[in-house]
Amino acid sequence: MKLQSDPTVIYGIKDFNGNLTRADLQNPSVYNTYVNFGLPPGPIANPGESAIVAALDPAQSEYLYFVGDNQGRHVFSKTLEEHNLAVLKYQKRGVGREDTEVKAAGNNVEIEKIEDKKIPPIETPIDKSPEQISKSMAATKSSEAASKK
Repeated sequence: MKLQSDPTVIYGIKDFNGNLTRADLQNPSVYNTYVNFGLPPGPIANPGESAIVAALDPAQSEYLYFVGDNQGRHVFSKTLEEHNLAVLKYQKRGVGREDTEVKAAGNNVEIEKIEDKKIPPIETPIDKSPEQISKSMAATKSSEAASKK
């Protein structure tokens, strides 16, 4: 399975302008996990302490996919179908797509024009900042340790 992570593609783009395109996803950079299997040859960021703690003791979760919501947060999805809908809602619909309806069929997303109909919002299963997640993890560990005594 390819990682297919947008941040790895962005890391390999010199002078990235903030707009990731389909052409960028085909860029043959060694950091592009859409075209290369496995992890990039090196780190793409300098992680903070909470990221290191999370990597050493990851939360158990069924979420495999994420997409930015253009407001500094992420939307997490369990299935590719849910992810495709979130990508459409948060990344693709913003430009002239207000009059479209999303129809998910397996791993494909179809878009069709509709009249006077709005797409219902996709529920965000996790909507916490890294600090909130870190505090929540610390509280859970503290609670687990207390229950073992």
